[in-house]
Amino acid sequence: MLSKKQIEQLAILNSKLSDLEQRIFHLAIQYNQEVEEKLKKGIIDIDEYEIDSNICFCVAGHELVSWNEDMKFALKRFKNQDYWGIADGKDHNTAHENHLRSQKHCWFLHRLYDDFFLNWYKICQIDNIWFDIVIWYQYNLDLKESCLFCDINTLNKVLFDFEEKIFELEKQVNIIARNKVLKQEDAIFDYELEEEISFYFDKEKELEALHRNIKFLQLDTKRGKRWRSTHKESWLLSRLQEESGGFGLKEKEIMKIIGVLANVLVRYQYRMHL
Repeated sequence: MLSKKQIEQLAILNSKLSDLEQRIFHLAIQYNQEVEEKLKKGIIDIDEYEIDSNICFCVAGHELVSWNEDMKFALKRFKNQDYWGIADGKDHNTAHENHLRSQKHCWFLHRLYDDFFLNWYKICQIDNIWFDIVIWYQYNLDLKESCLFCDINTLNKVLFDFEEKIFELEKQVNIIARNKVLKQEDAIFDYELEEEISFYFDKEKELEALHRNIKFLQLDTKRGKRWRSTHKESWLLSRLQEESGGFGLKEKEIMKIIGVLANVLVRYQYRMHL
């Protein structure tokens, strides 16, 4: 049985979480509009993009629970009458306790007890929320079209040119993100810039994705334009070939790769104290 104070705490928390949902939703609208505008003006050239939000609930500095919300999907579905999710303004109260039936619960509070099975005591302890807005910029390289029947040297050039494309996007996105933090737009706490590369052999097989944080990477050294313009060697091809720190694939296996998916992720980080 919850005390009167705990019931009041839940009502206050619900109000704050409802406000947070609205804030995340409007940030997603803003970032989506920025990406669409850059695409229309030709400022960026990508194949696809996604927008997510990762929400992390903490107690005394330790993570209690976290999850992702697909914000691009939410933006598309929001105007539909059957939309059920973040910032929908609907009552999501499915609590079994009679003394909580009269409360209105937002999506986030509902997920804490209904999807992640947290008890009310734990929920009332939440004192910090960290959340990110994550933009995924995506490039696809179809080797069936660009490198059909080619040799390893031609593949090196194709991958090298693909890396140049990724490098230019990373440089541009890094400048945009850094300026947002310096200007403290929308109270951004910080940002991270990450790179994720996946290789595909067929629909049933893929290599483990190459993933690294590139925010502080010196882009004019190992992967920098100056280094690559002299050597013309593909970093991706070297990772496929290397035994130590790479995949250790033989040339015959490498030539079976049919596609490469590159994701450049920028994580805009925010904090909320309760």
